[in-house]
Amino acid sequence: MDEKRLEILDKYKKHFGTSFPNRKFIRVSNEDLEKIIDNCIRENKTYTTIMREKYGKDIML
Repeated sequence: MDEKRLEILDKYKKHFGTSFPNRKFIRVSNEDLEKIIDNCIRENKTYTTIMREKYGKDIML
């Protein structure tokens, strides 16, 4: 992975495992995760925005 992709993943990884009582989480495969990160870079959107547009939910690894 290049630095931009790692930066996005690291930024959001720290939120995983924390408690968000009002959020619904969805599990995705590693392939899907890479596509989501690519979309973040290509569309210049945040990870959370991409997830909500695609699944209507936040993500869980």
